[in-house]
Amino acid sequence: MRTNKTKSLIWVIAFLTAGTALYGLFPTHWKYWWDMLHFWIQEGNPFKGFPFWVLLPGIIFDLILIFKLIASYSMFKLQSWGRTLAIYVLSADFLLGLAGFINRQTFSWRHHEPLPILSDNVQVEIISSWPSYIICIISLLSVIALTRKSVRVGFKKG
Repeated sequence: MRTNKTKSLIWVIAFLTAGTALYGLFPTHWKYWWDMLHFWIQEGNPFKGFPFWVLLPGIIFDLILIFKLIASYSMFKLQSWGRTLAIYVLSADFLLGLAGFINRQTFSWRHHEPLPILSDNVQVEIISSWPSYIICIISLLSVIALTRKSVRVGFKKG
């Protein structure tokens, strides 16, 4: 039985999924690929002699973001396949976020060399990890909500 409360919860999950995907694609990952393109134009082929596996996490992350957008659209339409896709994609997003969290927390244990001394004309970018932690928690809570029976029956069959 589909209630307004269930439909509202599904739309909130779809909105959060789309929002986190757009946040990941445009302000953050778009800059990464733009810098790669700029480097390619300036320096020639930056991938010559460069192992492909270094780019693989970025490509996987972008694919997950695109699938999050597809899943959120289908959840707005209350399609059951969108719920299934969202569970898989949000689970992968949570696991990648958890791996990133563990990587950041154990970085100092694995790398004992001191930080280099920077000259006066070097620009340093400080990146906060809190947005990725919040997105990780949103993904986990969305998966938990999507697997509940009351939410599952809110989607169309088929």
